[in-house]
Amino acid sequence: MKLPQQFQGAARACYDGAVNRQLIARNIHEAIVYCQENNIALEANDCPPEITIMIAQLAYLLGLRDISLSDKYEEAMRELGYI
Repeated sequence: MKLPQQFQGAARACYDGAVNRQLIARNIHEAIVYCQENNIALEANDCPPEITIMIAQLAYLLGLRDISLSDKYEEAMRELGYI
């Protein structure tokens, strides 16, 4: 399930690399709150693609390159039409 346009824009900015850690963290928080308020699943295997992309970019910026997000990241990019 795709989230509203504001979160798609935030995910696109992450994909393009045009945001900082603090902004990404705030966007992730807002997206999670939106999901909770609207009963949208936040399980690892059923997370909206926008959140997956933001989390992957935040992990990268924090230097957490050992986290295996590549398959989910690629799947999320395809779902949003980035690749």
